Parts: sequence; C-alpha cells; structure tokens
Amino acid sequence: MQQGYDYAAVEGRPDQLVIESWVGAPSQCLPETADWTFTRSVRDFAKKFAK
Repeated sequence: MQQGYDYAAVEGRPDQLVIESWVGAPSQCLPETADWTFTRSVRDFAKKFAK
C-alpha cells in the first residue's frame, strides 16, 4: 500500500499493475475478508489505486 501511495503522490500513471510478493509476509493468502492476508492486500490496493 505504501508504494501505491508514494507513486500516487508523484502523480504516477502506470500502464498496468502487477501485484506480487517475494517476501514471506503476510503468511496467509485467504480469505480476502481477513485482516493481514495477501488477497486482502491485493483487494485493498485495487480498490484504492486501480481505476
């Protein structure tokens, strides 16, 4: 999320969005409704930055 905010702050306009993680956190992928899961992070990012 922080990278999204930082990019938006400089008025970045991406051609595409690729969301992937190479770190071991968060430790769970599902469900998308639970706090601190990868799928929830993707969902929150898309709601905020993918227009």
